[in-house]
Amino acid sequence: SDTMQQYVVLSLSTSLTEVSARQGKEIIIDNQRVFIQENAPAIWVGIDGKKVGSKVEDYDQLSPGNYLLIQKINGTSINIQRVVKF
Repeated sequence: SDTMQQYVVLSLSTSLTEVSARQGKEIIIDNQRVFIQENAPAIWVGIDGKKVGSKVEDYDQLSPGNYLLIQKINGTSINIQRVVKF
């Protein structure tokens, strides 16, 4: 077995607008600002580590709880964001 530690940043926003960002965009999901990297595969993972979705839009089908949105950027680096579904 192996252990990996990741730092996850959760940003909350009061804005309900979509904001353009460099090489991607920020969208608002349940009043949370989430960065979406353009043309990057995205998966949803439950806190238990199980994959529960294979694209950003799958968020709508998730049950309330805590999830990680994982995106691979340029095929090498990984962007992980924690998102709470209310």
